[in-house]
Amino acid sequence: MRRHCITLVVALLSAAAVGQTGPPAKPKAGRSSPVTVDVKRQQKALDDAIAAVRKEFRGCVIREIAREDDRFEIGGKMANGKAFEAQISEDGAIEYWRRQIDPAKLPRQIVRAIMARLPEAKPIAVWEASEAEEEEEEEDLYVVELKVGKARMTAEVGYSAEEDEVFGSIAGPVRVRNLPRAVAAAAKKHLKVAEIGSDGEGRMVQKVIELEEDEPGQDTSYRWELERPARQYSVTADGKVVLVEQEMAEADLPKTVRQAVRKAYAKAKLVEIRKVTRNGAVSYRMEATFGYEGIEIRVTPDGKVSEELY
Repeated sequence: MRRHCITLVVALLSAAAVGQTGPPAKPKAGRSSPVTVDVKRQQKALDDAIAAVRKEFRGCVIREIAREDDRFEIGGKMANGKAFEAQISEDGAIEYWRRQIDPAKLPRQIVRAIMARLPEAKPIAVWEASEAEEEEEEEDLYVVELKVGKARMTAEVGYSAEEDEVFGSIAGPVRVRNLPRAVAAAAKKHLKVAEIGSDGEGRMVQKVIELEEDEPGQDTSYRWELERPARQYSVTADGKVVLVEQEMAEADLPKTVRQAVRKAYAKAKLVEIRKVTRNGAVSYRMEATFGYEGIEIRVTPDGKVSEELY
């Protein structure tokens, strides 16, 4: 979370809106300045976010507030002294939160799943998490920070009591020189020296272990992200590139795909577009907004809208 003092956030909002270091000009009688209205709206949104956090974490002490796009990120200490973090929309709704808990409270099914893949792993910190869209589902979500030898990894996992199933993944950075030979060969093919870094550590390379994959050797992959253009690669331990995601502009979409999207969602604002190639199959995924409502659109190369996730 980006750390900003609450007073700094308010000051920056006011200064940015007014566009000057001195006091704002007094609006004409009987009219409200657009600047004043915007500052008041931003202040109300911040007040609503703080109120939502105080209601969710009664007795908490707020230590950090940051603005990230159209939401607030707030963190601090709960009444029991343990940490919490939350993401709140501009209308005061909590979209995501996580709170630190005692490692002993981690479900034993999750502990077994992690230890089966990483017997040497030791939990450093455990967080219980919740997402707005998951509230009606009987699933418990956790973020577990692990120490694996000298390395650090993070498990983002969940447990469904109804299905008695553990899902999620464990991920952590791997130095390029420690990659399996086949993976290193794939990395050298796709990565430039400048992007790897002069120290050769390749901090963008992540080892990922999928907890839902039972087939031996198929649960581990290696992923890295590059810039200009933004893209992500996922490679199996035997060096096979199984996933490539590349960001693109709407103007660069194939004509058939662009027309299909605009016909189905003429008023949608496309905020992110990715070309996804999974095991050779291509699709286009777009995150779009309708006012305050978000949607993910998936389109095949022939222009068929294959799936919508709200």
